Amino acid sequence: MRRGARFWMAFWIVLALMALASSLSGAGSTPVVLRVAVADTVGHYFDVQIEAGAEGQDSLYFKMPVWIPGSYLIREFEGQVFGFSASDGAKHQLPWKKTDKNTWRVYLDSSTTAVVRYRVYAFNPDIHYSYVDADRAFLNPSSVCMFVAGRVNRPYRLELSFPQNWTSVSTTLQEVSSQPLVFIARNYDELVDSPIEIGHHRRIPFQVEGIPFELAFVGSGNVQPDTLIPYLKKIVQAGFDLMGSAPFDRYVFFLQLRSSGGGGLEHRNSCVLQSSRWSFRPYRRFQGFLGLVAHEFFHAWNVKAFRPFPLGPFDYSRENYTVLLWVAEGLTSYYAPRLLLRAGLLDEKEYLKRLQQSIEQLERTPGRKWQSLAESSFDAWIKFYRPNENSPNVTVSYYSKGALIGAMLDLLILHETGGKHSLDDVMRLLYERYHLQQDRAYTLAEFKKTCEEVAGRSLDGFFKRYVLGTEELDFARYLSYVGLELRSRAGRPGGKRRDYGFRWRSEGDRIIVTQVINDSPAYRMGISAGDELIALDTYRLSPSNLTDVLELLEAGEWHYLTISRDGMVRRLRFEWTPWTLPSFEIVKADHRTREQRRLYSIWLYLRR
Repeated sequence: MRRGARFWMAFWIVLALMALASSLSGAGSTPVVLRVAVADTVGHYFDVQIEAGAEGQDSLYFKMPVWIPGSYLIREFEGQVFGFSASDGAKHQLPWKKTDKNTWRVYLDSSTTAVVRYRVYAFNPDIHYSYVDADRAFLNPSSVCMFVAGRVNRPYRLELSFPQNWTSVSTTLQEVSSQPLVFIARNYDELVDSPIEIGHHRRIPFQVEGIPFELAFVGSGNVQPDTLIPYLKKIVQAGFDLMGSAPFDRYVFFLQLRSSGGGGLEHRNSCVLQSSRWSFRPYRRFQGFLGLVAHEFFHAWNVKAFRPFPLGPFDYSRENYTVLLWVAEGLTSYYAPRLLLRAGLLDEKEYLKRLQQSIEQLERTPGRKWQSLAESSFDAWIKFYRPNENSPNVTVSYYSKGALIGAMLDLLILHETGGKHSLDDVMRLLYERYHLQQDRAYTLAEFKKTCEEVAGRSLDGFFKRYVLGTEELDFARYLSYVGLELRSRAGRPGGKRRDYGFRWRSEGDRIIVTQVINDSPAYRMGISAGDELIALDTYRLSPSNLTDVLELLEAGEWHYLTISRDGMVRRLRFEWTPWTLPSFEIVKADHRTREQRRLYSIWLYLRR
C-alpha cells in the first residue's frame, strides 16, 4: 500500500477508535444491550431481548426497521415479530402499546430500565432477510434487531447464543476481547451494516496489502472454496489500485451457494453474495460470478464510503428518496467489469461485447423514452423494486442506463482532458472529499460539480439531456473519442430467432402471456398480459410448438389468433409485420488517429 494511503488508513482507524472509546464513556452513552439467541431451528425462530435505561424518560419507543440499506424496497420486517413483552430490571411486567406498524411504546412508570422480549420468524433465504434452520443461521440485524428511538447513535452491544455444536461465526463487528460472542457496534447504523453467519461454514482468511480478509463459505457446488481466493485477491487489489486506499480495516465476503438464484448486497466492510452452486464452470459462467463480486466489493467505496444524500444516516421507518441511485448503482455497474479488466480477469474483446449488449438492452427498452435516470432513481421504491407487466414500457433501469452514462462520462472526460483525467479521478475525488475529509453525503449538484472540476468544463447540457431528461444517448459520438464505431447490424428480426414482443409462462399445456412490449408484433396483434394463446389459424398452440408455429408467419399476410381472456374466447384478426430489434456491434474504426489509439489504451487500462 502506498505510504500516503497507509497514513490515511491509520489516521482514520485511530480516530474511529477514539470515537468509540468516547462513545462508550459517560452516562449519556450507555450502550443499548441486545441479546439474540437462535432459539428454535425447527420452527426457524430468533429470540431477542433488548435492555435500555430510562434516563429520565417516562416511556421508550422500540422500532423495527421496515427496509434494509442497499435495497430500496419497504420489506415490512416487523411483520415477522410476535410475542412482544416488556418488563423492568426486576422482571415486573411493564405496560406497552403498539403505536404504528413498526413501533412499540413501553411505559416505564418509575422503572429505571426496560427489558423487551420478542420472537422473530426467520426462514427467508433471500440475502435481505434473516434465516434459521437446523444447520445454520444468517442474521441481518435490520430484520431482527429493534432500535430505541432517539438512540440510534448510541453504541449497541450484541450478545449471541446458538446451538453448542455450531462451530463457526463470521462477522465484521468488533468482539469484546474478554467476552466471547459479545460484540459492540459504535451505533445502530454499524450494527445494521454487519451481518452475521453462524453454523458450520468454512472460514478462509487471507490478506491483501496487510489488510485481513475472510471468505465465509456456505454450501457446496462445483468449486472448492480455497480456489476462489486468488480471484478475490485480484479483484481486491484492482480496487485498491483504482481508489488508492481502503475505507475499512478488515473485510468479509459472505458467500452462500444455493440450488438456484443469486444476487448481492453491500455492507460497510463486507458483502453478501448468493449464487447458484453450479455457477463456477465453465469460465464464462464463472466470470458472471466474478462480476457480482466486483460489483459488491466496489460498493465499499461507492455508496458505503462516499454516498449520495440522504443515504446515511438512515431513516429506518420509511423510504429514503434520492435521485442519485444511478450513481450509487449505475456507476458501480460500470466499474464492476472494469475491475475485472484491471485484474486481468476480462479481456478487451469481452469487455466491448458486454458494452454492446448493454446498449442493445437499453435500445430495446421502450421505457427509456418515458423515465429519466433521476426519476428512475427516485421512484425505485415503487417501480424498480415493484415491477409489473407494463414496467419495460414505462421505466428504465438506473443500473444499466447508469452504467452507460458512466461510460459516456468517462469517455467525455478522457477526450476533454487529453487523457490526463477520467471518471476514475471523479471517483477518487468523491472518496477523498466526502469520506476521508468530510464524511457526509453529497448532492446531485455536488456530484455534477465534481465531474465538471475533473473534466475542466461545464456539463450542464450533458446532465440536462441524459440524467434529468430522456434524450436518446449518442453512443457513437462518445465511442468515436477512442476510435470505436457503433455499427447497426442489418435487420435481424429479434436476433437468431424472431422476437414477437411478448413473454409467457406455461401452465401444463396452456400458454399464458405475462408481458407485452408496446409497438411490438404482439402489441399490434392485440395480445394483452393474462391472455391464454389457444390457436393460430387452424394450429392448436402449446408450449412445445409455439415457436415453430409463429415462424410460419410471413410479412403482409392476414391471420387469426384465438385467445381466452377472462374466461371468454375471442379471435383476433391481424396483419403480420416483422419486428426488427436494435442490434449493434462495436468495432475499431478503419483509420484511427494516434490520439484515439492512445485514449483507447488509457480507457481500457492497457497502459498504466
